[in-house]
Amino acid sequence: MSHYILEFDHQILEFEKQGKWYEAAICAYDLWTKQPNDPNILVCAGTEIWYAILALEYDAFDPSSAIVPDFEAEKKLRDLLWQVSLYGEHHFKDDTTFNTYFGYMYRVMPYNFTGFDGDDIAWKNKGLSMNSKAANEPGNLIAQAMVHSYDDSYTYHEACKKIWDNIPIELWGTSAFQEYLFYILNGNCFYHNAFSSEGNRG
Repeated sequence: MSHYILEFDHQILEFEKQGKWYEAAICAYDLWTKQPNDPNILVCAGTEIWYAILALEYDAFDPSSAIVPDFEAEKKLRDLLWQVSLYGEHHFKDDTTFNTYFGYMYRVMPYNFTGFDGDDIAWKNKGLSMNSKAANEPGNLIAQAMVHSYDDSYTYHEACKKIWDNIPIELWGTSAFQEYLFYILNGNCFYHNAFSSEGNRG
């Protein structure tokens, strides 16, 4: 795995191209159940499920969307996300890739892990601790930028710049989550029009 970049299975990417977020998430989860001790597959499953929840919520609250909200699907995905995260906590708590991506997800949307009735602040702090731990790994520029995501804009921009100075865009990956993270990490400031709007939603 280069620079802690995830490698998504082609089956997942095919569902994404069709805008089938729920199916993509289920596919990622099923692939993980077949190889539960592969950290890349686990993290791909977690990020894919997390993004699918985000996409379904986007459709539910977008007045221009013709898609009928499916709250049962969202609930099932949150249950699956919890399963994956719990397994990761037990088996990969010291894995840099796990701490990088799950730490970020804990910080940004803690309610996906607390069920809306837990301590969001505690989960955000836990996520920051995981990101900080991952950032100590030499070469993990992604986690190092994530640690600064709540700092002033200049510090964060410079942290993101290090990513794009060292990671060629062709290595970044094309999944919906990777496209989303590309924009979060200011990739568009350095690689203009790197992603097409067709197929994925950033």
